[in-house]
Amino acid sequence: MSVLIKGMEMPKNCDDCRLGIDCAYDESQYGYKMMGGRPHNCPLVPVPPHGRLIDAEALKKNAYPFPCAIGTEWAVTLRQINDAPTIIQAEEGE
Repeated sequence: MSVLIKGMEMPKNCDDCRLGIDCAYDESQYGYKMMGGRPHNCPLVPVPPHGRLIDAEALKKNAYPFPCAIGTEWAVTLRQINDAPTIIQAEEGE
């Protein structure tokens, strides 16, 4: 399971990180921390700017088939999209 911490800026390096997560570069384990960036295996990932994020898999379960010229397509109505549960709210200004 992932965790989103609203309003938290991505640490630029290990010294800026205040999460206390089990990290391969934890100074208690290796005696140092990365100061010039985050390691390639850092478990933190940024969430890019976005609008409202919904659960697409849940939405697909409500899709319905309709015939078209090349076979069967699956459709979701705008109402279903609007009513889909929000997983992560849109960022301010989005």
